Amino acid sequence: MPLTSMDTRAILVRSRARKFAATVRDSNMAVLISNDDLDWLHDSEIEPFKQHLRTFGLTQRPDLYWEYTRDQVA
Repeated sequence: MPLTSMDTRAILVRSRARKFAATVRDSNMAVLISNDDLDWLHDSEIEPFKQHLRTFGLTQRPDLYWEYTRDQVA
């Protein structure tokens, strides 16, 4: 069965989330989601995008920056 445009879009959302997560992890700094990514996302895709970031080990701070926390010990 061929992919629908919605399927393709969902794959692209996850891909962008993975790329952003890698940037945050590799930089070892807290980072804001870029305006380009936010502009690209549809309103209905913002929450799934953030869920993907959490899956990749990121946590959003109160100041809206994202940081990698998977390896941190409480």
